[in-house]
Amino acid sequence: MYSLKLGPKILIPVILLVSILVVSIVTYATITFSNFNDNVFDEKMGVTMRSFTHRLESMETAVRSVAGIEANMPQVIEYVQQRDREGLIRFLTPIVEASEAGQMVVTDEHGIVIARTHQPGEYGDSALIQINIADALKGVSRTIYETGALTRIAVRSGAPIYDSERRIIGAVSAAIRFDSDAFVDELKELYGTDVTIFFGDTRIHTTIMANGERVVGTKMSDAVASIVINQKQDYLAEADILGNRYKAYYHPLKDANGDVFATIFLGIPMQEMLRIVNNYTKMSSIFGITGLLIAVFILLFIIRKSIIKPISGLVEAAEHVSRGSFDVKLDNSSKDEIGMLSRALTTMKDKIAAMTNDTIQISIAASAGNLKAKADPSQYDGEFKKLIEYFNKTLDAMIQPLQEAMQVMEKIADDKDLTVRVVGNYQGEFNTFKEDINHVAATLEDAILQIDGVVDQVAAASLEITNSSQTLAEQTSNQASSLEEISSSLEEINSLTGNNADNAKSGLKLADIAVKAVDSGNTAMEKMNKAMESILRSAHETSNIIKTIDEIAFQTNLLALNAAVEAAHAGEAGKGFAVVAEEVKNLALRSADAAKNTNDLIEESRRNSELGSNIVNDVTHSFIEMKEQFNKVKSIVNEISASSDEQAHGVGQISLGVQNMNQTTQQNAANAEESAAAAEQLNAQASELRNMVNSFVISKRMGQTSFRNTGKGHTKQLTYLS
Repeated sequence: MYSLKLGPKILIPVILLVSILVVSIVTYATITFSNFNDNVFDEKMGVTMRSFTHRLESMETAVRSVAGIEANMPQVIEYVQQRDREGLIRFLTPIVEASEAGQMVVTDEHGIVIARTHQPGEYGDSALIQINIADALKGVSRTIYETGALTRIAVRSGAPIYDSERRIIGAVSAAIRFDSDAFVDELKELYGTDVTIFFGDTRIHTTIMANGERVVGTKMSDAVASIVINQKQDYLAEADILGNRYKAYYHPLKDANGDVFATIFLGIPMQEMLRIVNNYTKMSSIFGITGLLIAVFILLFIIRKSIIKPISGLVEAAEHVSRGSFDVKLDNSSKDEIGMLSRALTTMKDKIAAMTNDTIQISIAASAGNLKAKADPSQYDGEFKKLIEYFNKTLDAMIQPLQEAMQVMEKIADDKDLTVRVVGNYQGEFNTFKEDINHVAATLEDAILQIDGVVDQVAAASLEITNSSQTLAEQTSNQASSLEEISSSLEEINSLTGNNADNAKSGLKLADIAVKAVDSGNTAMEKMNKAMESILRSAHETSNIIKTIDEIAFQTNLLALNAAVEAAHAGEAGKGFAVVAEEVKNLALRSADAAKNTNDLIEESRRNSELGSNIVNDVTHSFIEMKEQFNKVKSIVNEISASSDEQAHGVGQISLGVQNMNQTTQQNAANAEESAAAAEQLNAQASELRNMVNSFVISKRMGQTSFRNTGKGHTKQLTYLS
């Protein structure tokens, strides 16, 4: 809260208090209104329950009245005696349409259905399962809730039909069915509630919709079923049904045995009440917030005019002063604390402005080179006066070391006197400034002394470098000639090595060609071997065929002999047939001889093929051995080729190294000549440097040792060479 401005600091607590008051009032009103709505809903549900109970009693009375009246109608008695189903339907249908009874059933004295008004085509079945009809046939009229053969839930009343002799000849049952969408829609329109019919614990008809369809087939909750079905009691409470809150009333329907077989649910949706409460809460909140905003606006206007605006003016003026702007006018007319604060701020502004002006004037004078300008401390009081006094002392402390340092620098620059030093007694950074000036002078003097001692050494060294460079140049030239001869010999060796490598590569190519030729021969031998194997298989198959032909010839010969024997038995008639048999016999013998000769030839061909196959295998093995030998030769030639390549590469690298050495040697010779020339120039420049050093004033000269303060509190030993 300390980061807020004054206005929010004042307004926030007030707004919080007003907000708490408004929230409390709205909460109290909402709770009161909600309780009122609960009472209204309870009263509405009570009225609905009483009206619904009266409605059930009215329906019981209606069906009892209709059943009793129609059972005594002469037309009904006549139609029952005649078993006239169509007559009953014509007579009873207008009565059903005019009364509340939605359906009527007429049976004979045995309980067999004669006519149904609601389903005329259904008759001839027994209706004794309906207790009201069974009791009516016994002479007892009863009005009960029960299920039927075609209607699951209905209030029914049965009455006996007597003939003129007071014998029971049948029964009339009037009913109002509950198991229909029309029934629940009628109740909803009548009471303004949602209605559901349960058969057992299952919803079969309802006005509750979901996604445009009636929600049927779902179960009653276990808690409600325990009270309504098991304990057989009415149940009134709030209930969640399919996600919606209802003021619910469950009324059980009991059969003749007192067991609950169906339940009617009436429910008032509580969304409407919640909507009304929410709307009331919203309106209360809107009015409360509106009042809060009006109160805050009025309070803000008063606070802004009397407090925030004057203080904002003071803050703005203070910000101008903090930014160095003193052209600010303040309203000092107020007599309260704000006016006192304004007058104090005006005095402080004027003092700071005067002190700032003095500082600017002194700075301008110092920038112009006038370090004697001062501010007048008597114009100020308290800490402002001390500040001006210390500022003047600071200027005095800066002037003296600067003046002495300027004198030392003038001596060094004009007279080249390196022995002069700053000797004043100073403190802090000014003492550091003094030591730095003295250190610079001492360092410069030491450098000149060292240069003075080194000049002669440089001259002697340059002469020695000149002589050594000339000797080195001559030796380098001789070395370059030797390297050129070595390079020539290496080139010849490299050429011979390259020829060896080329010959090895040629031999390697020839070896590759020989290996390929051996592979081709080996492939041809393999093909020949396969051909020989094919010939052997063909010879074997042909031999089998010849054997078959031989067997055929043998059988033919036997047949010819049998034919000759039969021809002999035939006498003269079989002579011609005997001649044919003889010729067939001769042909069979010739076929047998030819088959035997052919078989001998095939056998000899088979033996020759096997011999050729063995020879092919031997040749194949020879080719394989030749290939292995050629591969060994190829490997050896390959190694010779690789060695020759490596040798050629090594000789080439040696030749390249010799060439590099030759170039380096020639470069060294040139560098040696250049070094000699540079040494001569260095000797001349050393003489010039000697003349320059002699122009400086220093404490010691060549060949002497001295101890000098370096200006940093350290002592340095100096030795000067002669």
